[in-house]
Amino acid sequence: MGFPRTRDRALEHLSTSNRTMTQSTSFFEQLLRSQYPHLLPALASAGWTADHETDLPDEEDTLGFVLHDLAEQFLRKFSNIKLRAPNKSNPALTNQVWLGIHEPLGRMDPAHSSYYVHTIAETSFVFPVCTTGNSVGFLLEDGRLLSIDETWRGCSWSRDVFAFTHWRLFSERLPGTTTRPLTHAERPVEYRWD
Repeated sequence: MGFPRTRDRALEHLSTSNRTMTQSTSFFEQLLRSQYPHLLPALASAGWTADHETDLPDEEDTLGFVLHDLAEQFLRKFSNIKLRAPNKSNPALTNQVWLGIHEPLGRMDPAHSSYYVHTIAETSFVFPVCTTGNSVGFLLEDGRLLSIDETWRGCSWSRDVFAFTHWRLFSERLPGTTTRPLTHAERPVEYRWD
């Protein structure tokens, strides 16, 4: 069984020149090379190459989120890559970002979690595309990334998946990255603490 499909929407936060795709280069690879070239060494050391291509995750692994075209493009080119970088404040630790769908999504598993993610994102066009520590990154159809802590304590917004990756790998927020606690109403009942 395939994923339900949605239509593409414009990526308004990116310039038109960055949205133009060549035949051999994906949108995300162009974004990466034009705005985040410093991530290329981490990707290369994780085994990523320009011809990297993977299958999409099984529908049951995604808790019923609807795959949209932008998420599919990203997952096909960048899924199953684990990025690592030394932690700036403690060299004995390593910061990590998994591109693709991994454990924290499964641990967020109240059957109705997609309802709360959609409520926070204010759209139903979100799809999990990365994880780090105990949070899951959801790519919105407009290109932004919403990250939610698996225990539903807080969330962050980044202008795109690579801005989020930069922040979590190098502990440095780029302009447009914000965080906030989740309200009582934004949490599944199982995660509401008084």
